[in-house]
Formats: sequence, structure tokens, C-alpha cells
Amino acid sequence: MKPLTRTNLMLAALALVLGLLNWFEPGRTPAAPEPVSSVDVEQVQELKLYRAQQLAVSLQREGGRWLRMPPLPDDCAAPGCEISQPELIRQWLHFAELPSLHSFAAPMDRLHEFGLDQPGYRLQLDDLAILVGNLDPGSRLRYLLIDGRIHLVSDSYHHTLEKNP
Repeated sequence: MKPLTRTNLMLAALALVLGLLNWFEPGRTPAAPEPVSSVDVEQVQELKLYRAQQLAVSLQREGGRWLRMPPLPDDCAAPGCEISQPELIRQWLHFAELPSLHSFAAPMDRLHEFGLDQPGYRLQLDDLAILVGNLDPGSRLRYLLIDGRIHLVSDSYHHTLEKNP
């Protein structure tokens, strides 16, 4: 084998090894996605859920318990009546902790493209407003608008917004 051919083969093998090292990045662990907000859900004192811009559920935390506030459902005679599904409250609070798989600054003139101009649901956790938009057709991730940023998140909890605790 000619020396030039041998050198070219060695360089090609070296390029292949370096390419594989770059591809697999040994020793590097992928960074965990950041949550959509920095709210500590254990500190949230007031939770409101709006459906189609109408207040549907209003809850107040007092002494570690969640109490219903007006508007009250038909089966509730007075504020503070028992909550039959407390797991729903945990799931709603979890919206503030969902990992943001992708985010970008919200183009306020194009919110309709994401279903965020008149969202079907809005969660209000104390001062934090979470607007829940459409599904992204390509990734099947849900659009959330929080503090002027649109986040793409897993659609795992969207179905809980139609239920009452």
C-alpha cells in the first residue's frame, strides 16, 4: 500500500472516531428541562380556574386545606364545603411545574395561532396566570402562555381542567 493511501485511510478512521465521539458525547448528561414557572406550588394560597373566560372554580387554602369559594357548584350549599377530588387540585398546581420542552417569546399579534387569544382554560395561581392553548399539530405538545412566553409542554393534564374538585 502506498504511503499516501495509508495516510488517507488513517485520517478517515480518525475522522470517523472523532465524529462518533461528537455524536454520542460520552460523559455528558442532558440537562433537565426547566419548569414553566418558578412558583412554589406549596406556597400557593388561591387557585382559580376559568373555562371560556368564565370563573368556574375558586379555591382558597386555609390551614393546609383547600376550601371552595363562590361560584359554588350546585351540590355545595355554602363556601368551604368538602372537596370530593383533592387530586385534581394537585394536578392543576402541577401546571406551574411542568417541564418546558421548548419556549419562545409570545408574539402578541399572533396568539390566535396557538389558541391563546381566547383560551379555553386559564389557571390563576395567586398572581401567576397560566393560559392553556391548543395542541401543536406536529409535536402533539400543548401551548401554555405564562409571563409573556409560550411554552410547549406535555398534554398529560389538560383533560383534568374540565372536571370539578
